[in-house]
Amino acid sequence: MLERVKLTVKNGELAGQNYEFAQAGTYTIGRSHDCDLAIPNDLEFKDVSRRHCILDVDGQTVHVRDAGSRNGTHLNGMQIGRPRCWQLNGSLARSSPWAYDVHDGDELEVGHVRFQVSVLLPDRAAGQSSPTTGC
Repeated sequence: MLERVKLTVKNGELAGQNYEFAQAGTYTIGRSHDCDLAIPNDLEFKDVSRRHCILDVDGQTVHVRDAGSRNGTHLNGMQIGRPRCWQLNGSLARSSPWAYDVHDGDELEVGHVRFQVSVLLPDRAAGQSSPTTGC
């Protein structure tokens, strides 16, 4: 069982900022004020879509999926999103984006904002992170 998921900004104006998700749920990341993790709607962050990606925390695992962002989402350097500018055939364009497993130590990039992911387990209450099990 996960205790919480913590995203720490690694670069730019927000470097060092921590965002924590302590309950199972679906969390939206983007520039919109109604996102669960709202990135400032400043010129510096215009490469982050209003609703950029979605973090799914279910108590056992963490997944991320792109929310149709303009610039895509990256997990450990791999592009996982489908930017809107990609010309896809009708069925692919309408299909749901794939969800990718997120593990302790992974790097999530939303626009140019890079997050270090910490998946904290109850047996590590002292603040140390521990990797989740699974593929």
